[in-house]
Amino acid sequence: MSGGLFDGPRRTYQHARVADPETSKAAGKKWQAVGGAAAETALRLLVQSPGRTGAELNELAGRDPSSRTLPRRLADLAADGFVYRGTPRACHVTHETATTWWPLPKGIAWIDAHPEGGGREA
Repeated sequence: MSGGLFDGPRRTYQHARVADPETSKAAGKKWQAVGGAAAETALRLLVQSPGRTGAELNELAGRDPSSRTLPRRLADLAADGFVYRGTPRACHVTHETATTWWPLPKGIAWIDAHPEGGGREA
């Protein structure tokens, strides 16, 4: 996962305990890869179309509107300095007030440096 979006020092939490069976550890690694792929998708969409809500990003990605995998990664991206929360507005998908998300220079630079993706399997 060299060059992955979440390869930095902040991503040190465990998805399985040391004493867990190997199957749990494998599932934890898969979960981290899925979350990283969703975060990368969200960041790419924001760079291309900034100021979207989580539901709007889901729609742009062609995902089921009820899917929460991609929108949930936005807070992770914000915590790592790739995006920031903008002014809430009416979402074009849900018609409810929702937070908008905007890429920061660090996020744009990451996308520019990884035009074909971060090397993860989805």
